[in-house]
Amino acid sequence: MGSRKMTRNRRARFRASAEHKDSRRQAYRRVDKNNEKTKSAWTEETRNKYDHISRRIIEGLFDGWQKFEKINLPNGLERLQSTIWYSPNANFREKFRKLLMTIVDCSPDLIDRRYFPILENLTRHNWIRPLGDWKVRGKSENARLRSLIDHLVVRYPVPEFLYKLLGFDQCNWSSMTFFISVASGARVVNSFNGYCLEIPMTRRMCHNFMQMPADTPFFAAVRNAQVKALGGDRELARAISSTSLGRGVREDEVFWLAVIRWFCEQPDIERSQVGPLIDYIENSRTVDPAYSMKGRTVRSLTRGMEEWHRQLALEKKFHGLIFTPSGINEGIWELEARHDNSGKKIIWTIEEVLTSKVLHAEGKAMKHCVYMYVSDIQKGYCSIWSLKYDGIRALTVEVLAESRTIVQARGKCNRPPKRYELNILKRWAQENGLRDVT
Repeated sequence: MGSRKMTRNRRARFRASAEHKDSRRQAYRRVDKNNEKTKSAWTEETRNKYDHISRRIIEGLFDGWQKFEKINLPNGLERLQSTIWYSPNANFREKFRKLLMTIVDCSPDLIDRRYFPILENLTRHNWIRPLGDWKVRGKSENARLRSLIDHLVVRYPVPEFLYKLLGFDQCNWSSMTFFISVASGARVVNSFNGYCLEIPMTRRMCHNFMQMPADTPFFAAVRNAQVKALGGDRELARAISSTSLGRGVREDEVFWLAVIRWFCEQPDIERSQVGPLIDYIENSRTVDPAYSMKGRTVRSLTRGMEEWHRQLALEKKFHGLIFTPSGINEGIWELEARHDNSGKKIIWTIEEVLTSKVLHAEGKAMKHCVYMYVSDIQKGYCSIWSLKYDGIRALTVEVLAESRTIVQARGKCNRPPKRYELNILKRWAQENGLRDVT
């Protein structure tokens, strides 16, 4: 009896609750014709949320109606307008029209500026299934977009993290091509080493890559796979993935693979130093494109990194300084290029470095540590001069202020001056009464 009475009470409560919700829902949706303010906000939202994205507007974009140039297109459609109107390929425009029309009919919320890069690149690839057979699946916008991608281009299941390659506002031709290549059953090693992403990957690396967890970012998965195949541990892979290498494709992936191999061959290196060392290597590669990891040791690389950090600290400390002129005259001469027997006229100039910004540029271009003299220049102990021919830096010259003596003259990478450069310096020293001990 007790269980039957409990069941009856529950049924009564459920029935009362359902009737109450139904009456509230009907009252909420009721429209009072005499008072527009009583219209349901929910009803207005459901009816008008996507009314502005109609087939008529999409047709207008493709037909090129001039009136659409003078109005504000809703929901970021101005980007679609430029893509459609200025695309020279008629087949692409027709295919794009069918795709957008289908989306307007089935899921208009996907007509959004966030998804435009994916939809545009999706149109530029071949579809493996008819567009008309697409059945919308999922409650969220991302789920419905994924169902569209799966229907059009995915033939075989792909790892979950590969969908992160199609990130909003980051989807381009290469990323979409790589995704479709893997989803169509192509060999992963060919997709990497082909025209998609151009990242050097071995078969073992590709095997590790396809086994990555679902929450792994795409490029972090690439670096983890490379480190694991080269014998590195998980901590090293995590440290490398947290640097700029784990955020995208680099211009010279072959060089950076050598860098990763170098780290894997240094088991005693502190993992906290991986990030700063990669930053230093990146800066060295920018300064010298021929920079390589051949013959580098942990000690030499750490020493170079510390020196670079000291230079950065000095640059930050002395940024924007203006030095007091030394009073020595600058020089300009037009002479024959006797060093190459061409008889060509060359304009030689020697100019004083008067700002910390120019001093830093001098040291960076000549690849020496002249920026370390910024404190001495500021205190008036010395002055720095730049000898140039036809605007090209040839020598960096140091002159002591008290004795008016030329004490140093160095070319690129601290090379000694050449004979014809010394002749120019002696001429300048004689004109200004300087002692030359170079």
